[in-house]
Amino acid sequence: MQRTARLIVSRGREVLGQLGPFPVATPWWADTGPVAARASLLLGAPATVLRLVSVSGGERMAGGEVTYHCEVAARPEVALAEVPPVLKKAVTDPHPLRAPFAEPGAVAQVLAWAAAELPGPPPVFTQVKTWNLSCVLRLDSGAGPVWCKWGRTFETAEPVPIALVAERDPGLVPQVLAARPADRITLLAEVPGEDCWDAGADLIAGTVRRWVAVQGALAGADLPGLPRWEPETLPRRIERALAAAALTKDERARAAQLADTAVAGGLPATLVHGDFHSGNWRGDGGPVTILDWTGAHRGHPADDLLTLVRRLDPDRAAAATGAWCAAWREAVPGSDPEAALATARPLFHLGKAALYQHFLDHIEPSERPYHEPDPAAEIRAALAASST
Repeated sequence: MQRTARLIVSRGREVLGQLGPFPVATPWWADTGPVAARASLLLGAPATVLRLVSVSGGERMAGGEVTYHCEVAARPEVALAEVPPVLKKAVTDPHPLRAPFAEPGAVAQVLAWAAAELPGPPPVFTQVKTWNLSCVLRLDSGAGPVWCKWGRTFETAEPVPIALVAERDPGLVPQVLAARPADRITLLAEVPGEDCWDAGADLIAGTVRRWVAVQGALAGADLPGLPRWEPETLPRRIERALAAAALTKDERARAAQLADTAVAGGLPATLVHGDFHSGNWRGDGGPVTILDWTGAHRGHPADDLLTLVRRLDPDRAAAATGAWCAAWREAVPGSDPEAALATARPLFHLGKAALYQHFLDHIEPSERPYHEPDPAAEIRAALAASST
């Protein structure tokens, strides 16, 4: 799926002009690294993508013509096209839900903070990803490669769950070098290796067992500093999605009734990663490190398994499920993980619907295409799962 990028270029608060459209090698809207690199080359000065302004075409966060707001560090010498008034207004008008990293000058300020926290000369940065939930930068510093993750205040401060896991399995989480938890800004040491999208069955089963060991050790703990999304909170959390999603009256009624049945199913509430798919694991052939803890919360442990298996083929999903059930039988003797999993499956989708609606309610309208169809889709998936 082809993506093209059009850039509204500014320096400080001054809109300088329009660049593009030009083709981008990767389709994903949030993959702004290639866009920033091409913009820097064309403009002759370091450029940073601040946010998505609009999308024409494409689907599921990929493809189409994407218009971004781009900040350049110095006035470019190349001629830029005139910006249509509607796009200029979209860039210059403030919005109360705008991400803090999407404001002009914000990335430079965080880089100055990072330089003070890291040894050696000021780091050289490369933009990796920017979307409505986070901005990710790679810093080449005196401490070696460092990752700067800047999230949103409606997400979890990553040092909180990372510290909880590090006390029990240090290798399972990245090392925090510095953090501003209130601002959701974290500097993380490089994790060698590659993202584990294509992880084999043995690695998947082993990682699931490691994770359940940590969850079992934290089972029933209060876990201060984390959102409380236990099953009994689901009727309250799903209300907004049921009101806002494009559903029939019958679908709303059935989903509300389903949420009222939410129970733990015999497994204790514990630390849940929140986005436990293998693309958030990184390794070099041995045990993996789990990344991206911004969705961590206290909730039902089946949510992480269900997040994982929805992206796996049947054989790897079976390996993950078998390892998970065996590990929970060991962690909670006398429990019935298979029954708990069956009960949790439709409720998992309702929880995802509530989460996506939470995102939509806290991001500015121009970035809603990332998640717009998700609440209704997850509610319908919950209804389908409950009828099987």
